[in-house]
Amino acid sequence: MIIVNGRNIWPQDLEFITDRQTEIRNACAISVPGKEGTELAVLLIECRIKNRIVRVNLMKRLHGLIHKEIGIQHVSK
Repeated sequence: MIIVNGRNIWPQDLEFITDRQTEIRNACAISVPGKEGTELAVLLIECRIKNRIVRVNLMKRLHGLIHKEIGIQHVSK
């Protein structure tokens, strides 16, 4: 369980969103300590795409989807 701004977020909910993208091979959602004792949601992604520009566009799309469907900001690496 990842707690972001007092909300319980299931890691598998974040992973489900990423798994729907054909460019992604694997994804893992975890939490890390943030500033002032908060938690940050982090997505670790194994991508099928090698082109950096295409990967950056994928990351922007994922940020938008996660914000739209879950309502949180996250860190992606």
